[in-house]
Amino acid sequence: MAVKSSDQITLVDLTDGYSIMLSLDAISLNGGVSSLGTAQSVTVNVTAYKGGVKVVPTVGTPTCPTNVSASVGSAADSVVPVTITFAAALAAAGKVTIPVAVDDVTINKEFAYGIAFKGATGATGATGATGATGATGTAAYAYDLIVSHAAVVKSEAGDFTPEAITLTAKRGQGTTVAPANYSGRFKIETTTDNSTWTAAYTSSSNEATKTYTIPAGVVAIRCSLYLAGGTTTLLDQQTVPIVSDGATGATGATGQTGAAGKDAYTVILTNESHSFAAGVSAATATNITVNVVAYKGATQVAATIGTISGQVTGMTTSLVSNGSTSAGFKVTVTASLTTKSGVLTIPVTVDGHSFTKQFSWSLALTGTTGATGATGATGKTGATGATGKTGADGEDALLMVITTSAGNIFKNSSGSTILTAHVYKAGTEVTGSALTALGTIKWYKDGGSTAVGTGASITVNASDITNKASYTAQLES
Repeated sequence: MAVKSSDQITLVDLTDGYSIMLSLDAISLNGGVSSLGTAQSVTVNVTAYKGGVKVVPTVGTPTCPTNVSASVGSAADSVVPVTITFAAALAAAGKVTIPVAVDDVTINKEFAYGIAFKGATGATGATGATGATGATGTAAYAYDLIVSHAAVVKSEAGDFTPEAITLTAKRGQGTTVAPANYSGRFKIETTTDNSTWTAAYTSSSNEATKTYTIPAGVVAIRCSLYLAGGTTTLLDQQTVPIVSDGATGATGATGQTGAAGKDAYTVILTNESHSFAAGVSAATATNITVNVVAYKGATQVAATIGTISGQVTGMTTSLVSNGSTSAGFKVTVTASLTTKSGVLTIPVTVDGHSFTKQFSWSLALTGTTGATGATGATGKTGATGATGKTGADGEDALLMVITTSAGNIFKNSSGSTILTAHVYKAGTEVTGSALTALGTIKWYKDGGSTAVGTGASITVNASDITNKASYTAQLES
């Protein structure tokens, strides 16, 4: 059995929570060969909820590395914008710390950024009878940190669900190498007050996965992926919140039960950042669908998407199942897209409450062809060699992406979702007989070796999930 391409998705369970959110936690900036090259900026919105009530947060002065600056704007509809500017001289990944206060509690939120450098120019051909053409520039690498759970539930009794989380590192290259496990360095930090972080684990050697058991007393876990060999170059970072059940209301003086706590609203995108396949200077025509998942407490509710902004030439957006629990939007790009990166702003309304989510994107550009080497001196004419055989054409790269029809969150063994594996060959989706000719799509659950389904789609019911489950789709020949 040969696996030509694969992808994985994790289905999780969430309950009531209290949170301070950034509309965007991380971004990948398009750079030159050794630095950013041109100044870039992004606006991150800070939103705070106290129970089910949206409140105005107080945002302090952000802490920025060299060549990075940030300014805090005025609140609008209880949302505070923070504009982060990256200078052209920026040459390394890093993070910006944003202090946010609600009432008398201050929480430091962190915004991470990385740089997708261009491939270096190919080396000059060696001197010979005729100068050889320089090698094609190396395509940029794209790194991704996958955490098995987006959030951890803490019961009123203090028990965690799940008890442990698993970190997995992935790396792809340009449009030719599909994402695969990458051995780098992990760093895991915990906090008990959402302000001070304590190192809990640091890789002593390169590794592709790490399972970490959650200790008592923590309220959040920060997971970081670094370049192999050390913890200097930050590649990706995610924060996993500990979401606690609300405490039982106190009994009133007359013996009546205290009022139930108000449910908090949670709005998430199933995909907050995407790198589109591209050639040397423009995108390869394709599209992706992103679902908007909204919860009131632990109950999924309908979401209404407003007018999306931030599109550029070569990019269009359209709404899918708007105003329902399956609401989402499709992003379509064509070969006219030459802008290297950007951010789409998505306004969402849930039960009369307004939220602003952001979707960042970039192009995975192919390195340019190296310059032609100088012509060498004419050598003596040797005997004519035999004609060599014509080499076979190289195979087009395959990429697999899993989408869901109803998000990736269940509650109380209720509901279902359809997982669909999309296969792209050289940037174009393959279906029907062309897909059959490539192989068979098989589904595996929680790393098992026995397939639980065959075909492009599989239906997963809430009753199939205990706390969480990971489903992997593989194109096998």
